[in-house]
Amino acid sequence: MIDFIKGTVRGADISRLYELFDFETTVINSTGEVKREIALFNTMKIIIYPSGRVVIQGSIHKYFNSINELYAPNQTSIKEREMGFNGNRFDLLSLTYALNHLCESLGVRLIDLIISNLEFGLNLETEFKVPEILSRLIRHRGEPFVNPKKYFYQAEHAQYFVKCYYKSWQYGMMYEVMRVELKYTRMAALNAIGIYTVQDLLKSDCLLQLGELLSNKWYEILLYDYTINTGAVSAKKQVWLTQYRDQDFWNSETKPNHHARHKKRLSEIVENHSKQVQKQVQKQIESEWINLQAESKSV
Repeated sequence: MIDFIKGTVRGADISRLYELFDFETTVINSTGEVKREIALFNTMKIIIYPSGRVVIQGSIHKYFNSINELYAPNQTSIKEREMGFNGNRFDLLSLTYALNHLCESLGVRLIDLIISNLEFGLNLETEFKVPEILSRLIRHRGEPFVNPKKYFYQAEHAQYFVKCYYKSWQYGMMYEVMRVELKYTRMAALNAIGIYTVQDLLKSDCLLQLGELLSNKWYEILLYDYTINTGAVSAKKQVWLTQYRDQDFWNSETKPNHHARHKKRLSEIVENHSKQVQKQVQKQIESEWINLQAESKSV
């Protein structure tokens, strides 16, 4: 569900924060002026700027796991555990607990933590081979997928990113886990569905719309299905498939009407000659999002 949060505290009690935490000061080298002060609280950062602005940022999922001492299989050292873990399931009750614990610890009301960046998504256990899925992500609404780290891919837009992770590889888990996630760096689209503060993240109608956004963005991805049975298609269609699995082909096809024709051809082949990975994952996204809101105990 909800992962990374960055928000500004309205009416922050800075003196109380100074009492609670040890802040490290960073300065501008050329002038010696204070740039900001930073304190760490589990996996979260508390940042105080000279203007008096207070920002809290970090993964609320990792925060929950940290305060409950839940770690990844490959996190055996203190340093590795300090990096945090967000590869398990994270339901609504856990989210509610974590947000309340964080805000109570800082002396901040949920309604006073105004969100400026938000990431949300799902960790999905799947029968499909996650590396095969990720390596065949091509584009999302015209933007190509890039691979900045071994275990994740992303397509970048002006206001949001579409991100897909191989969590099993990242955290040394023995079963196949893929994370599908949206990262919003601008809040216009989320404000439009009623999300302004962290309190809004606990409203069922807002959560429902976040789940719909996640499902829709996944469905919009241009994905070459690795389960296509190429031996079952004609020689002509095999030539098409050789082109369609190559991202450079889609980058060179600049005319929108050409893209539409090729995407329709690929969709027809996928529907008739594959396990329809994208459709199956979308169904899992929709069901898992509902399940995580309905569950009554934390994971």
